[in-house]
Amino acid sequence: MVQKPANKVGIVRFSALGDVALTIPVVYNACLSNPQMQFVMVTRKAFAALFVNAPQNLTVRGIDLKNEYKGLAGMYRLASELDVDTFVDLHSVMRTWMLDARLRLKGVRVSVFDKARAEKKRLVRNGANHCEKISPVTERYARAFRAAGIKVDSHFRGLYNTQASDPSLYSAIHGPKQKNELWIGVAPFAAHAGKVYPIDLIQRAVREMVAATGNAHVFLFGGGKAEKEILENIAKKATSKNVCCVAGSGIGFAGELALMSDLDVMVCMDSGNMHMAAIAGARTVSVWGATHPAAGFCPWHPEGMAADWHKTIQIHRDCRPCSVFGNKPCRFVEPGTTPPCMAAIDPLTITFAALDINKKPII
Repeated sequence: MVQKPANKVGIVRFSALGDVALTIPVVYNACLSNPQMQFVMVTRKAFAALFVNAPQNLTVRGIDLKNEYKGLAGMYRLASELDVDTFVDLHSVMRTWMLDARLRLKGVRVSVFDKARAEKKRLVRNGANHCEKISPVTERYARAFRAAGIKVDSHFRGLYNTQASDPSLYSAIHGPKQKNELWIGVAPFAAHAGKVYPIDLIQRAVREMVAATGNAHVFLFGGGKAEKEILENIAKKATSKNVCCVAGSGIGFAGELALMSDLDVMVCMDSGNMHMAAIAGARTVSVWGATHPAAGFCPWHPEGMAADWHKTIQIHRDCRPCSVFGNKPCRFVEPGTTPPCMAAIDPLTITFAALDINKKPII
């Protein structure tokens, strides 16, 4: 039986922040490649604000998974509310499998993205030095659309490629960028300790950048009370007055993305901020420890850009990655101690990479 072409397409990805951010290039490409179709993206309510400058045929629906759409009953309710003929599951976990099953009973065509679970297990077991790279998650997202008969061409060039960012969205913390200023973002945290470079060393790297340029403005990104306190303390102790704490400023994702689009470079970990900066159009220098780019979570970059559009800094060790998400303790050091894959990275390596990415003079 020949299936009818997709007309109304539902998409789901609930978490985490970086994974949802990585759906944007693919979802926007699908929308732009199929202007005759209507798309609805379902995600957590907090993440809906990531989808700025969305195509006209995309509706983003943020839902409350802790209350209104909790558990099996919540997924059944969501399935009953979705008016779609095709559904693309970009999460592929128990919760969304329930949603998939209910939609199939309604006659909806469902396509589920490949999480490469077996490949990830092999990568952790054998180490990245002895395994092939796993294809980027954005490629696997795109395959899920194509499996549903939905064309995905490469139209997306960044959130602000066709519509410039609005500096008023971050005016509560800083004015618009002036000519000849170097704007450096620093996002020193990640969801798990194994992905975090020591704060004192990242501070040293940033100090060297400021000293080398003389016109640098530094923006500190983070989330949550503990990170906010650390970053505010760094800003207060900074010798340069041009150090601004973005964490806890209240400008939200829309303001942070607008600010990221004006950065010359974002220094970050393997984190949600890395992916946000990339889709906003910033070039990144990312520091990798317990995790590894070979797992398929490198920052997105526009098609056709040089291989060094983003820079990754890492030490090649046979034990890497010790986990896909960085949530397992290093077996070589005591808890609370910096793992050797991070401790061996010289902060000046980060400084050189960040300045070189924009060809700034190093003195």
